[in-house]
Amino acid sequence: MDDIKLIEVYSGSLWEASLIKSLLETADIKVFIHNASLQDFAFNVDAASRLRVMIDARYEVIAMEIITQYHRDNQ
Repeated sequence: MDDIKLIEVYSGSLWEASLIKSLLETADIKVFIHNASLQDFAFNVDAASRLRVMIDARYEVIAMEIITQYHRDNQ
């Protein structure tokens, strides 16, 4: 079995991290949002405001292409 190496491909707000997650999952890339559970703790605004979108490093190139295209389309 291959070892999975998680890498961060995006860091941002809940709504944008969720959108990026959806775009990547549409391309069959499994996504993990790190710090998502901190959104439940309103008192910890700084920690909860930056969510990290994590993927298997093997999909980095295609994920970055998708994210770059998303940013181009939304400027």
